[in-house]
Amino acid sequence: MGTNGQWQIFAYNFDNIYNAFITLFIVSTYDGWSDIMNVAVNSGTETQVLYKNYHDLYFIYIIYQGPIEFNNQYSSYIFFLSFVIFGVMFLINLFTGVIFYNFTMAEKLTKHKYLSDSQVTWLNLHKLIILADPYFEYSKPPNSIAKKITFNIVRSKTFRFFIYSCLVVNVIILLISYNNMSSSQANQIIDAHQIFNLIFLLEGLLKIFTFGFKGFFLFI
Repeated sequence: MGTNGQWQIFAYNFDNIYNAFITLFIVSTYDGWSDIMNVAVNSGTETQVLYKNYHDLYFIYIIYQGPIEFNNQYSSYIFFLSFVIFGVMFLINLFTGVIFYNFTMAEKLTKHKYLSDSQVTWLNLHKLIILADPYFEYSKPPNSIAKKITFNIVRSKTFRFFIYSCLVVNVIILLISYNNMSSSQANQIIDAHQIFNLIFLLEGLLKIFTFGFKGFFLFI
């Protein structure tokens, strides 16, 4: 609102084609597009008043109303979300994907210009064979009795299912936190999260004890 009590038009608007293009460009950059949408949601309407002066001349005055809360709620939400999802995300990613695909195909044609398709396949197969590394996996139980016990534990399906279940439950517990929650609820969430952290720490220690540091990082 101005100093004289008049509402001012927002800088990014749809009053004409030029302003509409600028506004849609700003929205397509994701830079403050939610603020533009909120202004559109609360935008007011304009009223045309026909005025006749003493020379019998008619003039049309446009009176801009101030913002009205949720005046254009559904139409603004539908327009902006549709433009962002389909007009920006989908089309720009599709455009980028087509350019990348054509660039890749052109690079392949240039790189293997004098080779046939079967020769290119043979060359790629030999590259895979050269770059292939043996997969490290502990299939033989260790000799130590304690390591044999931990080996059977960490390799069992029950243990893996238990760890995966703890991960899922831990994520759910972290997701249910919200603002202005009571201190007792926050303490319960923190305690539960610390318990799961202790479980994950014990899992890591068991695997390090069983496979060693090198085997641990290759095992996971």
